[in-house]
Amino acid sequence: MLKTGGVSVGGVIYADVLFLINASCDLLSVYLTGKLCGIEVRPIRAAAAAAAGALCAVIVTILSLPPAAANLSGVIISFLICFISFGRARPALFLRRTALLWSSACLVSGAVSAVASATGSTGRQFRGRRAAAIFALSAAAVLLVSRIRRSNAGKKSSIVRVAIGDRASTVRCLLDTGSLTRDPIGGDPVVILCADSCRKIFREEELSYLVGKTPVPPDRLGTRLRIVPQRTLGGERTIFAVRPDSVTVDGVKRRAVIAVEDSPRGSFGSFDGIVPGSISGKF
Repeated sequence: MLKTGGVSVGGVIYADVLFLINASCDLLSVYLTGKLCGIEVRPIRAAAAAAAGALCAVIVTILSLPPAAANLSGVIISFLICFISFGRARPALFLRRTALLWSSACLVSGAVSAVASATGSTGRQFRGRRAAAIFALSAAAVLLVSRIRRSNAGKKSSIVRVAIGDRASTVRCLLDTGSLTRDPIGGDPVVILCADSCRKIFREEELSYLVGKTPVPPDRLGTRLRIVPQRTLGGERTIFAVRPDSVTVDGVKRRAVIAVEDSPRGSFGSFDGIVPGSISGKF
C-alpha cells in the first residue's frame, strides 16, 4: 500500500511478492478514488501509478529507512501516485485528491489485513476485534469523505461559456461528479446542455440534427462531430457531440465536447445543463 511493508517468511522479504501486493493495493485505491471524485481514470495511467508506487515501496524497504524517513517517503509516494493517476491540478484540489487517495488506501489495506487475519496467511497477525476495528474505521473514513463530497456536489454549479465560430453562449450548469461520459476519440469529458440554452451556439438545423430529429449533418459541423456512447440508468445509448472552438468553466479554459439534450431550459434541476465534476476545478 502507500506504507511500506511486505510478506516475510523466516525473516526474508521477497521483492516480487512485495511489489505485486503493493501494486494491487495501489491500483484498487486509485480506482476507488477516481469513482469517489467522479474522474474516469485511464487504465494505462492507473497501471503506471500502481507500478511506480509499488516500485518505490520496494526500494524504501530495501534501504531500511528509519521510521521518520519511511513516513516521509510514504507521503511523497502518495503525491506521485496521485499525479500520475489524475494529472496536474490546483494545489488545493491536488491535496484534496491525495487525502481521498489516502482514505481509499486505508479501506483497501484494512480489508487486506482483515482477510489476512481470517486466513492466517501473514507473519504478523491482526486478529479478532483489532482486524474488525481496522476495517470498520477505514471504511468509515471513505464513506464519510464520499458523503461530504456528494453533499457539496449537490450545492455547486458552474458558469460555462461555449463558443463555435462567431456564435457563443454562457449558461449555468449543475456539477455532476458521477458524469463520466467521454469522447472516445480524444478522451475529453462531455458537457450536456439543454436544447433551449444552445440556440445562440447552434443554428436550428444543427440543433435538429444533434437531438436526432434530422438524419443529415449540417456542413458547418463537419469534422467537429463526435459519436459518443453513453451509459445511463436506462441502459446504453449513442449521442452526438460537437467539439467547440473553446469551453470555459468558471473563467478557466477546459477541453470538452458539447452534447445537446432535447429539453427546455431548467430541465436539469433549474440548471441549463450538466458539467462533469472532473473539469470544474472544484473536485
